[in-house]
Amino acid sequence: MVDIIMRTLPGAHELEYRVLLDKAGFRLTRVVPTESTGSVVEAFPA
Repeated sequence: MVDIIMRTLPGAHELEYRVLLDKAGFRLTRVVPTESTGSVVEAFPA
């Protein structure tokens, strides 16, 4: 249930991306929303 709530909050996706990318050795640069349900995630090696 918490995952569903988090996905409805503004900025929640960015936090999820940041945590995953940090663990993989990347630095989140930006998240660009699109007109669809997906977003473009930009990251570079840390």
